[in-house]
Amino acid sequence: MNWTRLFFINKAKEWARLRDLAPDKPGHVCFAEGQISMWKGLAFQATKEFINAGVMCEAIALPNHS
Repeated sequence: MNWTRLFFINKAKEWARLRDLAPDKPGHVCFAEGQISMWKGLAFQATKEFINAGVMCEAIALPNHS
Protein backbone atom coordinates (compact mmCIF):
# COMPACT_ATOMS: atom_id res chain seq x y z
CA MET A 1 0.00 0.00 0.00
CA ASN A 2 2.83 2.37 0.75
CA TRP A 3 4.03 2.29 -2.87
CA THR A 4 0.77 3.96 -3.93
CA ARG A 5 1.28 6.78 -1.47
CA LEU A 6 4.92 7.17 -2.44
CA PHE A 7 4.00 7.21 -6.15
CA PHE A 8 1.59 10.10 -5.56
CA ILE A 9 4.18 12.01 -3.53
CA ASN A 10 6.80 11.40 -6.22
CA LYS A 11 4.47 12.77 -8.92
CA ALA A 12 3.91 15.93 -6.85
CA LYS A 13 7.68 16.38 -6.54
CA GLU A 14 8.11 15.77 -10.26
CA TRP A 15 5.61 18.53 -11.06
CA ALA A 16 7.36 20.85 -8.59
CA ARG A 17 10.62 20.32 -10.48
CA LEU A 18 8.87 21.00 -13.79
CA ARG A 19 7.29 24.15 -12.37
CA ASP A 20 10.70 25.42 -11.36
CA LEU A 21 12.02 25.00 -14.91
CA ALA A 22 9.81 27.80 -16.26
CA PRO A 23 9.25 30.38 -13.52
CA ASP A 24 8.81 33.13 -16.12
CA LYS A 25 5.80 31.43 -17.74
CA PRO A 26 2.75 31.99 -15.52
CA GLY A 27 0.54 29.58 -17.45
CA HIS A 28 3.03 26.75 -17.03
CA VAL A 29 3.48 27.56 -13.35
CA CYS A 30 -0.28 27.66 -12.78
CA PHE A 31 -0.83 24.31 -14.51
CA ALA A 32 2.03 22.72 -12.56
CA GLU A 33 0.62 24.08 -9.28
CA GLY A 34 -2.69 22.42 -10.10
CA GLN A 35 -0.95 19.12 -10.76
CA ILE A 36 1.05 19.40 -7.54
CA SER A 37 -2.13 20.04 -5.58
CA MET A 38 -3.90 17.11 -7.23
CA TRP A 39 -1.09 14.61 -6.53
CA LYS A 40 -0.66 15.81 -2.94
CA GLY A 41 -4.39 15.48 -2.43
CA LEU A 42 -4.34 11.93 -3.76
CA ALA A 43 -1.43 11.06 -1.44
CA PHE A 44 -3.25 12.57 1.52
CA GLN A 45 -6.52 10.76 0.77
CA ALA A 46 -4.81 7.42 0.04
CA THR A 47 -2.91 7.60 3.32
CA LYS A 48 -6.09 8.38 5.27
CA GLU A 49 -7.98 5.55 3.59
CA PHE A 50 -5.19 3.01 4.16
CA ILE A 51 -5.02 4.00 7.84
CA ASN A 52 -8.82 3.73 8.18
CA ALA A 53 -8.77 0.32 6.48
CA GLY A 54 -6.15 -0.85 8.96
CA VAL A 55 -3.55 -1.67 6.33
CA MET A 56 -1.20 1.21 7.16
CA CYS A 57 0.15 2.32 10.51
CA GLU A 58 -0.76 5.79 11.75
CA ALA A 59 2.93 6.27 12.55
CA ILE A 60 3.41 7.04 8.86
CA ALA A 61 2.90 10.79 8.64
CA LEU A 62 0.20 12.15 6.42
CA PRO A 63 1.64 14.20 3.58
CA ASN A 64 1.14 17.94 3.81
CA HIS A 65 -2.03 18.77 1.88
CA SER A 66 -1.38 22.45 1.18
